[in-house]
Amino acid sequence: MTLLVQNDTGAIGSGNVFPLRAEADLFQICNMDMNLGETQLTVPADLVQVTYGTQTATGPCPSRIHLLVNTNFNVNPANLDIIVLALDNSFALSDGTMLSNFGGLTLQVGNPENPTPSVLVLYDSSQNGGAGYCAKGQVSGNYDLQTPNPVILYHELSHAFRDATHTSLSLAATGCAASPEEAAAETDENDMRTQLGLPLRDTTDHCGQACSGGAGPNTSSCCIIVSIATGSAYSSEVNALRLLRDTFLRASETGHSLFDHFFHDYYAFSPQVCRSMAASDDIRHLIEIYVVKPLTLSLGLIQGHTLGRLTPEELGAHFEEGIRASVDIQRLVADNVEDALQLLNDLRHGLTPLQIAGMGLDPQVIERISASPYVAWMILEPLEIYAAAVGRHRHAEPPTEIGRQLARAIDEWAARMPLTEIWGTLSEYTLVQELQFLRTTLLRDDGARTLFAQRLVDQVGKRERVFTILANAGFVTKENLDE
Repeated sequence: MTLLVQNDTGAIGSGNVFPLRAEADLFQICNMDMNLGETQLTVPADLVQVTYGTQTATGPCPSRIHLLVNTNFNVNPANLDIIVLALDNSFALSDGTMLSNFGGLTLQVGNPENPTPSVLVLYDSSQNGGAGYCAKGQVSGNYDLQTPNPVILYHELSHAFRDATHTSLSLAATGCAASPEEAAAETDENDMRTQLGLPLRDTTDHCGQACSGGAGPNTSSCCIIVSIATGSAYSSEVNALRLLRDTFLRASETGHSLFDHFFHDYYAFSPQVCRSMAASDDIRHLIEIYVVKPLTLSLGLIQGHTLGRLTPEELGAHFEEGIRASVDIQRLVADNVEDALQLLNDLRHGLTPLQIAGMGLDPQVIERISASPYVAWMILEPLEIYAAAVGRHRHAEPPTEIGRQLARAIDEWAARMPLTEIWGTLSEYTLVQELQFLRTTLLRDDGARTLFAQRLVDQVGKRERVFTILANAGFVTKENLDE
């Protein structure tokens, strides 16, 4: 069984475990090789066995995973040789050590913090809570080199390979100098960076730090479907989504919490969607045309209306420009947009339209998409907004009118922003700060702020006090308070 993913912490420590993230990161390490798979074990029930049939992807990284999966290293009699845990920055080992101090750790058999008979690979799949992990760049000479999740995991699997084969090198080093063992892992890490098209790491330096600019453009995990659909982790579509994520969602405590909830639900279905795309260029192309490109343009319009303060006339002109600039969007315009809207509606209600059933997706994928208010708000609803605008364009409505309808739809969408549990834990000062941030970014419309305020009061309680805070933040007026 050799390489496995664990779906709970067991006695290893305390924190959150995300097995689907590990599977998605392994899929990227294998360069989307469709023959990578997994099997849920009955005993032990907390382990998922990684499988890898005939290797079709080339390169050192897929070859290393193929070797790890298909070799019995005899670490223990059960051949549970290497176990991977994808965690977040809240995870602490049993001795209190925080995983975020390292980004990733490999614990040999016999290590006091390893209670298992297997080599343990632990890595922080939250990217240090969004701050990112930066290493020293080979070219820049600065600690500004982003380290995406597949790179962290591959680095740790390099250590695990040598642990499993009893070929570990010396760890002796001083300061930031890389020990022979760390230099070997960093050399392997550069193979993964090369596969992703990233700058290389200085393999003589073991130090790192939180990235001063946040997770930034080189953190690809949240955009795995878009990366595969567009053929690059750094396509214009992926970079546009990252920019919106980092300039809005990760710029506030409530936005950060919202993204974390979305990220969790997104990884409940994204690995299977990626496998379907990897198996069929037709499916990949359909998702690119009917999901990725419209979603990118829709979020761009949302950003223009909320952060950019575009007038309805400017918003309509921006929408028309997007259609003129993309042959793919012109194809979407030519197709039956009403069918697209019906398909999105079906998805939101957990139905499986024929167009989706033909992609070979497990019905559970549809259930996971429809069950998430975060996926609905961040993906399906923006697609509906864009499809409705395309329908108006097909009926020859003037751009200014399309802009007005877009502005109205975006304001209504903004007011429906899902409220996570963090809202009920904020101090009054922080609550005011969060509301003022929303007032100057997402919720610029008076009506949208009023609707949002009503929802917030219902969730948080403390009606009179929260109304006063909302008034101080410019969300409600004295007339609202009197009502």
